Amino acid sequence: MLNSPNISYLLITPLNLRDTYSYLSTKNYNISILKEYKNTLQDCIIASCSIDNNEIRKDALHLLNNFNEKELFIKYLDTDIIYLLDKNGSESPFTLTTDYNKCNENYYIIDTNIFGLISEKRYFYPTKKEEFKNGLILEYFNNNVWNTKEVKNSDEEYDKMYKVLSKYKKVRISI
Repeated sequence: MLNSPNISYLLITPLNLRDTYSYLSTKNYNISILKEYKNTLQDCIIASCSIDNNEIRKDALHLLNNFNEKELFIKYLDTDIIYLLDKNGSESPFTLTTDYNKCNENYYIIDTNIFGLISEKRYFYPTKKEEFKNGLILEYFNNNVWNTKEVKNSDEEYDKMYKVLSKYKKVRISI
């Protein structure tokens, strides 16, 4: 349910629970208190609302900047990806998991349910010869497996291998 494209919400472990709760209440969010486990149990807020993505992002940035929060998670409508949003507005994608073993000692407890958020890797798919530099670590797809390789001679390797692989998005660089 938490990764349904039909809902949007904020997930935050606030420095000041009461003030954060009050602010979100005045904005008509549906608020639930849950627990976050990250070495110790802490109170956490999940706040959902039926507002557009721009408004929920604006509220999230307001919390970060005016309540001195470091970061929070935000889930937008029409997507199943959850983003970690920081004060400067940059977002890192995360995937929700209910597999306790994948939670890496950081998970959330709501009622009797446990879930965690796992950072997703993001990739850049190079297409130009100039984007392949000597010493670059990249991945290429061969025999249904992503393999890691270091670029040793960019000019020669591009002509022999990367030119074709990049045409079909079979070479990528982790960012």
